[in-house]
Amino acid sequence: MATSLLNQLNSEDVTMQELHELWEDRDSQIWRSNPDLYLALAKAAKHRSLPFWTFEIAMDGLSLDEVSSPVASELTQIAALSLARTGAEIKAEEILEELLKSSGNDVETLSILGRIHKDRALRQAAGSSSRQSRLQQAGDYYQRASECDPNAYYPLINCATIALLLKQESRSEALAESVLALCQSLHDTEDDYWRLASMGEAELILGRDAEAADHYRTAIQRSTGSHFSHASMRKQAETILQAKGLSLDTLPGVFESMAIGIFSGHRVDDPDRDTPRFPAASVPAVADAIRSWIRETSPVSVWASAAPGADILFCEAAIEAGVDLYLVLPFELEEFRRYVNSTAEPEWASRLERVIAGASEITELSRGKYDDAVQGPALYDFANQVIFGAARADARFLRAEVKSLAVWDGNPQVATGGTSDCIRLWRESGQPIDGLIDPESGKPRAVSSVTHWPTRSQRPELQQVIRTIFFADVVGFSSLSDPELPEFFQGYLKRLAFAVQKTGIQPLGKNSWGDAYYFVFETIENACLFALAFQEATENDKWIPESLGRTLQFRVALNAGPVFEIIEPVCEITAFVGQATNRAARIEPIVDEGQIYLSEFAAALFMVEKPPGMALDYVGRKQLPKNHGSSRVFLLRRSEGS
Repeated sequence: MATSLLNQLNSEDVTMQELHELWEDRDSQIWRSNPDLYLALAKAAKHRSLPFWTFEIAMDGLSLDEVSSPVASELTQIAALSLARTGAEIKAEEILEELLKSSGNDVETLSILGRIHKDRALRQAAGSSSRQSRLQQAGDYYQRASECDPNAYYPLINCATIALLLKQESRSEALAESVLALCQSLHDTEDDYWRLASMGEAELILGRDAEAADHYRTAIQRSTGSHFSHASMRKQAETILQAKGLSLDTLPGVFESMAIGIFSGHRVDDPDRDTPRFPAASVPAVADAIRSWIRETSPVSVWASAAPGADILFCEAAIEAGVDLYLVLPFELEEFRRYVNSTAEPEWASRLERVIAGASEITELSRGKYDDAVQGPALYDFANQVIFGAARADARFLRAEVKSLAVWDGNPQVATGGTSDCIRLWRESGQPIDGLIDPESGKPRAVSSVTHWPTRSQRPELQQVIRTIFFADVVGFSSLSDPELPEFFQGYLKRLAFAVQKTGIQPLGKNSWGDAYYFVFETIENACLFALAFQEATENDKWIPESLGRTLQFRVALNAGPVFEIIEPVCEITAFVGQATNRAARIEPIVDEGQIYLSEFAAALFMVEKPPGMALDYVGRKQLPKNHGSSRVFLLRRSEGS
């Protein structure tokens, strides 16, 4: 059985859907006794540019009781590389340094460390001492890696690039010549992507642009389609060219920009709708226009929902084109099925099932029953924001562009969570509208022809509102003795409150239970700034209660989503209630002491707002207490140099 599974996982023909099914339906006894299965799946997920899932698989494999040293080392390298790709470079570096200590020098371990230092150097100001120091560290790691294996051309070409960045032109060119000689001596195979890419980089360093372009084109032709590999090759070429005062225009037609697609569109009209907007007769024409947009844009992945109508047409077109589809549903799957069955013609229910079967991943934004009369459209608004934020995160990892398409009737009147409101969100967040399709005629519409765009002022008031919830807990509070409580409340907390108040940020709601603190914020930026001030105040005031015997620490969790704003009748205070509040409370216990974690939903809103001076590092998928499922969580920190 294990051998059959390995053959499936290693097959070039295995689809994303099949990989997910193999993982979701795995027999725990078979998998836990065969660590090679985790390694094979982690490699397959890495190749398909899924860093979050890759990291989770690798960490699950490393948690097994018996993992051979070679498999454990490779899983650790894959986990660290996946973290680095998501931006969690500090944690990745820590993992790899531990691996070096336990396993000694290794080409892959040292090369990933070189990559991390190089990437961090390139974000520093040109000519700064911090940039030079990072580049030198990167060069040291790459040099050590190249000394581990005489045929290791990858670290050697990076040594040449680092030398170029350090303005050591003669050394850079000599290393590039060595790389060319080495690569030409190695056997030419169909699966030869990185050897050809390295030859392209060497030719670029030597100023032979035409030869470089030929190597790059051949590498791309032979590639089996890893988006991260393409992004990495493009980034490396761009780095070399910029160091020489040039741009990618030097290599015309070699590197096509990658796109992540996002979509919003109207539901198909009900049969008894008085004024047509998207009549059923227009469905084939709209579907053709969507297919044309996907062919022309060639997105590597798309994010969308699946309401009956334009959403489903877009999802079908993406699946038909072999594009990875990431589906975001405003409520849980079974409830969404019920909603489609009860509000649309029967054909849309069967089309929804085909979309569900073809999706690479499905995200459900709420649990339990949805009641439109009570909750209103806030969940649709939230889905729009999560789709946009998640696509922006993917684009950052892949150095891709977010491309937007809407099937829109041109009416700027905003219905919250609808297509007009989604277009408003995109435009207010700096996202260009890249394509418009008229739902009645099915014809593309020139974006330049739109004279009246939707605006925030046109949004109606909602019963539910999207807010960011902050939960903090004092670790070890129950161990404090009674004589220590006055110092905790009147000394330590008073100093903490003073430090946080200096931010000038006023929460919309707040409460306390002695050892727990709850705040509500209108924006994710305010919540993050407040949380960082909270964290930094505790770091600067290290109180060590005698009964605890160590520094008092907090855990902070942030979640975002629709909540009801009500006056709680017993205590007569403003309260914000809903699943988003409950989920924040469930995330808090899994936070590492002294850290701030964001849920995947809060992280998506973070990417929509892009608050300056802050960064997120991926932590992993964590199981939440009290039967609240699991959540991907992210660590909040100040960005480097802020």
